[in-house]
Amino acid sequence: MAERGCEYCVDDHNMFFGHVVQIGSSEASGKLLLKCPGCGWLDEMSPRGPNNATPISAADAATRFPD
Repeated sequence: MAERGCEYCVDDHNMFFGHVVQIGSSEASGKLLLKCPGCGWLDEMSPRGPNNATPISAADAATRFPD
């Protein structure tokens, strides 16, 4: 996995346990789109937990989370 964008979001506790902004969700994939409030880093993850969280580019996020 790529290293996250800043000191804030590199900490898993900050990124996965309520200290980020949920900016999208997809019923089709069952995924959430999370954004670091410090640097804008994006992660796509299941609402069940961060086990499968993956970084996502802004372009891919726009395609997968069109709302």
